[in-house]
Amino acid sequence: MKDNKSIVKLLSLTVLILLSFYITKAFSQSGVKHMSLIKGKCTNLIVGSFRYECAGVILTTHENGRISFSIPIPKGAVSFSGGKSKKTDSRTYALKVDNVSVGSAKKTVRYKVDGLCEMVVDANEDFVRSVVCFAAYNGKAVALNFVGDGSPIKHMN
Repeated sequence: MKDNKSIVKLLSLTVLILLSFYITKAFSQSGVKHMSLIKGKCTNLIVGSFRYECAGVILTTHENGRISFSIPIPKGAVSFSGGKSKKTDSRTYALKVDNVSVGSAKKTVRYKVDGLCEMVVDANEDFVRSVVCFAAYNGKAVALNFVGDGSPIKHMN
């Protein structure tokens, strides 16, 4: 059982690394202002009736002002995005989520949602303590509870 968890963790990390390179390459010419890799683990990632594990979150700021939290999953990613964010206190950022995307490079489904993501950072903003997101579409929930592992935020561009 322990070996299976190690294999899942290794595969999740590999998918995260491959997806981060893919995203960096794909978006290098398409309006991405900044990307950061946040390492840790999902204590909960739910899309409708599906549950996933994860090893990281990719935070992207776009030149048009939109922000997204993307979570690699097997064969794709889940992304929470919105255009309105604010710093609610010295360590907490809130993003009003209006779009959730689920899918892969071959097929992605976008849902109009009403939701919120909150990211808590350390006092120096060197690492992320947690990211919590919740959104709903057609009576179905999309939720993320992510805990950072204490690694510094890796800025990718």
